[in-house]
Amino acid sequence: MAATGDKVPDFKLKTFEGDEITPETIAGKRSLFCFFPFAFSGVCTDQFSVYQADIDQFRERGVDIYAISVDSHHAQNAFKEKLGATDITFLNDFEPKGAAAKAFDTYRDGGFNDRSVVELKPDGTIGWSIKMPTPGEFPDTATVLAGLDS
Repeated sequence: MAATGDKVPDFKLKTFEGDEITPETIAGKRSLFCFFPFAFSGVCTDQFSVYQADIDQFRERGVDIYAISVDSHHAQNAFKEKLGATDITFLNDFEPKGAAAKAFDTYRDGGFNDRSVVELKPDGTIGWSIKMPTPGEFPDTATVLAGLDS
Protein backbone atom coordinates (compact mmCIF):
# COMPACT_ATOMS: atom_id res chain seq x y z
CA MET A 1 0.00 0.00 0.00
CA ALA A 2 1.17 3.55 -0.67
CA ALA A 3 2.96 4.84 2.42
CA THR A 4 2.90 8.17 4.23
CA GLY A 5 5.15 10.66 2.44
CA ASP A 6 5.17 8.78 -0.88
CA LYS A 7 4.37 10.73 -4.02
CA VAL A 8 0.77 10.14 -5.12
CA PRO A 9 0.93 7.56 -7.92
CA ASP A 10 -0.31 8.40 -11.38
CA PHE A 11 -3.97 7.50 -11.95
CA LYS A 12 -6.94 8.38 -14.13
CA LEU A 13 -10.48 7.83 -12.88
CA LYS A 14 -13.84 8.95 -14.22
CA THR A 15 -17.09 10.15 -12.75
CA PHE A 16 -20.43 8.94 -14.11
CA GLU A 17 -20.68 12.21 -16.01
CA GLY A 18 -17.33 11.48 -17.72
CA ASP A 19 -15.17 13.98 -15.82
CA GLU A 20 -11.59 12.78 -15.32
CA ILE A 21 -9.98 12.82 -11.91
CA THR A 22 -6.17 12.75 -12.03
CA PRO A 23 -3.38 13.91 -9.70
CA GLU A 24 -3.43 17.19 -11.62
CA THR A 25 -7.17 17.83 -11.20
CA ILE A 26 -7.02 17.42 -7.42
CA ALA A 27 -3.66 19.12 -6.90
CA GLY A 28 -3.79 21.61 -4.05
CA LYS A 29 -6.77 19.87 -2.44
CA ARG A 30 -7.00 17.45 0.47
CA SER A 31 -8.67 14.28 -0.76
CA LEU A 32 -9.69 10.96 0.72
CA PHE A 33 -9.68 7.96 -1.62
CA CYS A 34 -11.93 5.21 -0.26
CA PHE A 35 -11.30 2.01 -2.20
CA PHE A 36 -14.08 -0.54 -1.71
CA PRO A 37 -14.82 -4.02 -3.09
CA PHE A 38 -18.32 -3.90 -4.59
CA ALA A 39 -21.23 -1.52 -5.01
CA PHE A 40 -24.41 -2.59 -3.21
CA SER A 41 -22.71 -4.96 -0.75
CA GLY A 42 -23.88 -4.55 2.85
CA VAL A 43 -20.56 -3.33 4.28
CA CYS A 44 -19.99 -0.89 1.40
CA THR A 45 -23.50 0.47 1.88
CA ASP A 46 -22.85 0.94 5.59
CA GLN A 47 -19.48 2.60 5.02
CA PHE A 48 -20.71 5.29 2.66
CA SER A 49 -23.96 5.84 4.53
CA VAL A 50 -21.88 6.60 7.64
CA TYR A 51 -19.44 8.86 5.78
CA GLN A 52 -22.34 10.76 4.16
CA ALA A 53 -24.03 11.21 7.54
CA ASP A 54 -20.76 12.54 9.00
CA ILE A 55 -19.82 14.68 5.97
CA ASP A 56 -19.65 17.90 8.00
CA GLN A 57 -16.77 16.50 10.04
CA PHE A 58 -14.83 15.81 6.82
CA ARG A 59 -15.69 19.24 5.41
CA GLU A 60 -14.39 20.92 8.58
CA ARG A 61 -11.01 19.43 7.68
CA GLY A 62 -11.25 20.51 4.03
CA VAL A 63 -11.44 16.92 2.79
CA ASP A 64 -13.15 15.80 -0.44
CA ILE A 65 -14.25 12.15 -0.34
CA TYR A 66 -13.94 9.88 -3.38
CA ALA A 67 -15.39 6.35 -3.39
CA ILE A 68 -13.58 4.02 -5.81
CA SER A 69 -14.33 0.49 -6.99
CA VAL A 70 -13.83 -1.58 -10.11
CA ASP A 71 -17.57 -1.61 -10.76
CA SER A 72 -18.81 0.00 -13.99
CA HIS A 73 -19.76 3.65 -13.91
CA HIS A 74 -23.44 2.67 -14.28
CA ALA A 75 -23.25 0.49 -11.17
CA GLN A 76 -21.39 3.23 -9.29
CA ASN A 77 -23.98 5.85 -10.19
CA ALA A 78 -26.91 3.58 -9.24
CA PHE A 79 -25.18 2.82 -5.92
CA LYS A 80 -24.60 6.52 -5.22
CA GLU A 81 -28.24 7.34 -6.03
CA LYS A 82 -29.54 4.51 -3.82
CA LEU A 83 -27.41 5.78 -0.93
CA GLY A 84 -28.35 9.41 -1.47
CA ALA A 85 -24.63 10.16 -1.12
CA THR A 86 -24.71 13.62 -2.63
CA ASP A 87 -21.45 14.79 -1.04
CA ILE A 88 -19.23 11.86 -2.03
CA THR A 89 -17.83 11.56 -5.55
CA PHE A 90 -18.04 8.00 -6.88
CA LEU A 91 -15.34 7.03 -9.36
CA ASN A 92 -14.99 3.87 -11.39
CA ASP A 93 -11.73 2.03 -11.90
CA PHE A 94 -13.31 -0.29 -14.45
CA GLU A 95 -11.30 0.26 -17.63
CA PRO A 96 -8.56 -0.73 -17.49
CA LYS A 97 -9.87 -2.76 -14.57
CA GLY A 98 -8.23 -1.86 -11.27
CA ALA A 99 -5.48 0.33 -12.74
CA ALA A 100 -5.75 2.97 -10.01
CA ALA A 101 -6.19 0.38 -7.25
CA LYS A 102 -3.06 -1.38 -8.53
CA ALA A 103 -1.15 1.94 -8.47
CA PHE A 104 -2.16 2.40 -4.81
CA ASP A 105 -1.45 -1.31 -4.10
CA THR A 106 -4.98 -2.05 -2.96
CA TYR A 107 -6.18 -4.44 -5.71
CA ARG A 108 -6.86 -8.13 -5.06
CA ASP A 109 -6.10 -10.94 -7.46
CA GLY A 110 -9.78 -11.92 -7.34
CA GLY A 111 -10.61 -8.81 -9.39
CA PHE A 112 -11.72 -6.38 -6.70
CA ASN A 113 -10.31 -3.79 -4.29
CA ASP A 114 -9.21 -4.20 -0.74
CA ARG A 115 -11.14 -1.90 1.57
CA SER A 116 -8.61 0.90 1.98
CA VAL A 117 -8.69 4.60 2.77
CA VAL A 118 -5.87 6.86 1.60
CA GLU A 119 -5.39 10.58 2.27
CA LEU A 120 -3.96 12.56 -0.67
CA LYS A 121 -2.40 15.75 0.61
CA PRO A 122 -2.48 19.06 -1.27
CA ASP A 123 1.28 18.81 -1.95
CA GLY A 124 0.83 15.60 -3.97
CA THR A 125 1.98 13.16 -1.29
CA ILE A 126 0.24 10.41 0.64
CA GLY A 127 -0.84 11.33 4.16
CA TRP A 128 -2.57 8.85 6.42
CA SER A 129 -3.80 5.49 5.10
CA ILE A 130 -5.34 2.26 6.30
CA LYS A 131 -6.00 -1.11 4.66
CA MET A 132 -8.61 -3.18 6.47
CA PRO A 133 -7.68 -6.77 7.35
CA THR A 134 -10.79 -8.09 5.58
CA PRO A 135 -13.24 -6.62 3.06
CA GLY A 136 -15.98 -7.19 5.66
CA GLU A 137 -14.75 -4.31 7.86
CA PHE A 138 -14.58 -0.59 7.25
CA PRO A 139 -12.85 2.17 9.20
CA ASP A 140 -15.47 4.19 11.04
CA THR A 141 -15.52 7.96 10.93
CA ALA A 142 -13.68 8.31 14.27
CA THR A 143 -10.81 6.15 12.97
CA VAL A 144 -10.53 8.09 9.73
CA LEU A 145 -10.71 11.49 11.44
CA ALA A 146 -8.07 10.44 13.97
CA GLY A 147 -5.81 9.47 11.07
CA LEU A 148 -6.46 12.73 9.25
CA ASP A 149 -5.76 14.73 12.41
CA SER A 150 -2.49 12.92 13.21
